[in-house]
Amino acid sequence: MNIVVDAHVHLWDPARGDYGWLKPELTGLYRRFEVQELHALLEPAHVDGVVLVQAAPTAAETDYLLGIAEQTPWVFGVVGWIDFDAENVVDVVASRARHRKLVGVRPMLQDLDDPEWILNPTRAPALTALASHGLVFDALIHPQHIGAIEQIAERHPDLSIVIDHAAKPIISAQPDLAWRDGMRRLAARNNVACKLSGLLTQLVPNTSEEHVSAHAEVVMDLFGPCRTLWGSDWPVLTQAAPYSQWFELTQQILSRLSATERRAVLGGNAARIYHLDLRAQAAAILLHPADNVVVCCRPVAAGERIRIGEQEHLVVLDPAELGHKIARRALQVGTKVIKYGASIGSATAAVAAGGWVHLHNMKSDYISPHTRALGGDGS
Repeated sequence: MNIVVDAHVHLWDPARGDYGWLKPELTGLYRRFEVQELHALLEPAHVDGVVLVQAAPTAAETDYLLGIAEQTPWVFGVVGWIDFDAENVVDVVASRARHRKLVGVRPMLQDLDDPEWILNPTRAPALTALASHGLVFDALIHPQHIGAIEQIAERHPDLSIVIDHAAKPIISAQPDLAWRDGMRRLAARNNVACKLSGLLTQLVPNTSEEHVSAHAEVVMDLFGPCRTLWGSDWPVLTQAAPYSQWFELTQQILSRLSATERRAVLGGNAARIYHLDLRAQAAAILLHPADNVVVCCRPVAAGERIRIGEQEHLVVLDPAELGHKIARRALQVGTKVIKYGASIGSATAAVAAGGWVHLHNMKSDYISPHTRALGGDGS
């Protein structure tokens, strides 16, 4: 699968009032981050879509993110939040699981005083329910939580667990042996995967990016290319570096892998582990290899970059509706419009690649019986 998925991004609005950690003194982060700003960063990096991750321990924020996902085709999934201590937590999980874009749940373990909070038997029903509904348990942890997550992985072997940000090691030199040993124990559990994300923000100021690469190499070596997921942790990332810098560093880190392994880390693993329905997100479909137009599977916007098949991309020039045609290549006046591998008409005006092809710039080869009866030419 040749698709790039940023498996860890956030969108928030401080005015909502439920981000306890998000204070005005965090000047670079204490503002609203919206889909348009994120999309402008994804385009140059050729990132096809994202998984939105919760940043507030409230059901209301999960609803907020799911609302964004419903309106945004390239938001492939949402990792939300539920109250593990609710009396009806099993029913809550079942209800949440019915939303097609809810792919996981994340309690904010790093913010809790007790590093073994998740081990309390009263929280086991929530974990069992997540597993039964195929939802991922995202573990937002520090190294001191690794032992608890190891026990959860053993107690719930059917639960898919993803470690966020490689458990947030402090990066100032070569990898700490205790962290490396803890990650090795987690990697020994087949139901545990790890996100290659959030590492630049763990780098101590005035130290080298080479130390980030060294930690990333540990993750890659332990979890392998089949259980490592790439993510950015944007906009938290902006505290340390621009989106493009992390993406470029990632390419260097992954350069030793084969093309197939790189595709897995950059998107295939996220699609598999989070059960992302990428087919439902397709913007357009190529009906035949010979076609010079593609057909919209959903409304598309001007400026949107869409994927056509496995290797091809197209920038949309004009907004178009579901079922309408977009030029796959530039069409000159008189060029035959090819769909299903056959001509369906001719261009009556020049159309650039990505332009909308419709009755205003195309003459159909088909003549309706009504038009033929009137002696018309179908134009």
